This record gives sequence, structure tokens and C-alpha cells, in this order.
Amino acid sequence: MEKWRLEQFQSLLGQTLVAKELSGDSQCELQVSEVNESKSLGEGWESFSVIFIGDREMTQGSLEFTHSDYGNTTVFLNPKSETEYEAVFSYQI
Repeated sequence: MEKWRLEQFQSLLGQTLVAKELSGDSQCELQVSEVNESKSLGEGWESFSVIFIGDREMTQGSLEFTHSDYGNTTVFLNPKSETEYEAVFSYQI
């Protein structure tokens, strides 16, 4: 599993990704709607959030994203509405 960084998600803005639920075989499509960088943790940290728009209602949980250029990553999503989800990332660099 790769850590997808801020630049990967920024390059995916407007694109739709297929994500697989870790707890089963179900898949969903999520569009990368927003990428918001945060400087709140200070220097030496990369912190950002990603807003996704989904094609169906999902509960909070982890999904595995696969991309031909970026590999696989696991993302924990929090629902913001019936079809909008947010993931928050913080990495020490």
C-alpha cells in the first residue's frame, strides 16, 4: 500500500475513482470534488482533506483505492451528507 500525498489527490480533482470496501466485495464510485491543504500542523507536516462525491449512500469506514499510476491506498471516509464524504490526511515528511 502506498501513501497518496497531496499532489496525487490534487491531480485527481474532478476524476472518478473506483473504491472497494475492505469489509466485503462491494465497490463504489467516488469523484474527487475538493482538495483542501492545511498548514495547521506546521513545518515538517503535510495535512489536507479531500471531499468526495459518491454514487450511493455509504457508512463511515475504510475503502481501498487503486490507481494505475499511484498504486493502492486505504482511505477512511466520514460521511458529510448522503453522497458527500471527507477524508483527512496528516503525514510527517
